[in-house]
Amino acid sequence: MYHLRCVGDSTGGDSGDLILATGSTTSGDAGDIVFQAGESDSGRGGDVSITSNKASATLLSTDAYLNITGDNIDVVSGSGGNVSFLAGPDGTIGWGLTDSDGSSATYDVRLTTNGDGNTELYSDVPISAPSFTSPSDRRIKKDFQPVDTADLLHRLQRVRITEYGYTDEWRAVRGIPDKRVRGVIAQELNEIFPEHISVLETYSLPDKGFQKTRFYRVDKQRLALDVIGGLQALHDRYSIGESTSSESGSLALTTKAAPSSGAIYLQTGRASSGESGDLLVQSGAAASGNSGSISLMTSSKAKNKGDILLSTGSGVADGGCISLKAGDG
Repeated sequence: MYHLRCVGDSTGGDSGDLILATGSTTSGDAGDIVFQAGESDSGRGGDVSITSNKASATLLSTDAYLNITGDNIDVVSGSGGNVSFLAGPDGTIGWGLTDSDGSSATYDVRLTTNGDGNTELYSDVPISAPSFTSPSDRRIKKDFQPVDTADLLHRLQRVRITEYGYTDEWRAVRGIPDKRVRGVIAQELNEIFPEHISVLETYSLPDKGFQKTRFYRVDKQRLALDVIGGLQALHDRYSIGESTSSESGSLALTTKAAPSSGAIYLQTGRASSGESGDLLVQSGAAASGNSGSISLMTSSKAKNKGDILLSTGSGVADGGCISLKAGDG
């Protein structure tokens, strides 16, 4: 049984309602309501429109709903699912899998503008993908400049890696367990690599009740690329040659060429109690053939040749000895 009630316009109060409803049943399924535009053999098919003048339009089924206002499109599934979708007045498009009860919804992923007016994709949940790629074609780049990799290495040595946990507030936003992780602190990194830090004047997730001003973020991808630069600077001083099938690669420890080159120090650490460690320079064993030689020499390519000094340290009781011994034949 179908009910159709129509009420006309009103000039002095609320206008009437129009209700289309199928009847209730005590056994079997309730009837459906279908809006369907007709087909046309010679033109376009008809449209189905639901229009709300200066108000919202809502399609509601149990605890699921579709709500359309002048600013928002809000979609939430019912107890049979947990999908939420939002198109907000600020241009935000959000979606997620939530435990919404139909009265409100939260969004795990959103496409929105940041504090600088640029469009960004935010995710409050982990992203799993087989690979990520970034545009890096030479033809889209310009103004190439050399990089001071030694400066990167020195700055990387100042970066503090620490272990920490997240606050209850942030774990509620992310939906993550209470476990400890390792990483950097953005405010600290800003003192060393400010080029890898961005600050949002306001970071707001209104559906999750989270808002922070002056919210610091780290570009970890760019920081990782600077680690490669630091490794290249390290390679200039500590170089490992390529190995072959018959010979392992050589190892070279040098300072960088400069008007005045720096020194190389081989030194064991200071002992606060007990003996300090030994320093051993030794060539490797050879199953056949001669073991490697050890040479101490100054460069012959200089105006004046340098000296070689072998000296023991001074002790409170006794000084050390210097022993030179040939191997047994």
